[in-house]
Amino acid sequence: MNTSASLARDFAWYARHIALGELYQSYAHCLDSGDLTAWPGFFTDDGIYRAQGRENYDRGLPLAAIACEGQGMLLDRVNVILNVMVYAPRYIQHVVAQPQVVSENGSELLARASFSVFHTLPHEPTALLSVGRYEDTLAVMADGTWKFKQRLAIYDTLLIPGSLVYPL
Repeated sequence: MNTSASLARDFAWYARHIALGELYQSYAHCLDSGDLTAWPGFFTDDGIYRAQGRENYDRGLPLAAIACEGQGMLLDRVNVILNVMVYAPRYIQHVVAQPQVVSENGSELLARASFSVFHTLPHEPTALLSVGRYEDTLAVMADGTWKFKQRLAIYDTLLIPGSLVYPL
């Protein structure tokens, strides 16, 4: 027989998983829609983002295709993409699995999810850009929402078609 305490615990568990799924999908939509100015808002003030090859990650090597620490570097990355870099325009489409909570510690949790990212350049067929997994540390904010304290986008191959322009 379910007690009100176990029902409340079950509800909290489901509510958190729905919120995390929404966060992951909103993150993907932000990048897919080209709204890069909103991208840093998914991170805490001291948030870390890294796009790193699996081989380097598995060996504990620090080399990453993109590495940003804190809002200043995240905003700088957006500025560079929008105003400095020269690259062929493209459409991006993320397919992200439901996040799995690996562990939790108070107001933080560790989660992971698989991703596939496709890109389409004008007058070319859509191509697979990257496949991999997110290894994330998330923090709950005062308003109850979740943000990425650290997002590691670990892609499976070191061979990425063209250059990695956008965050994964």
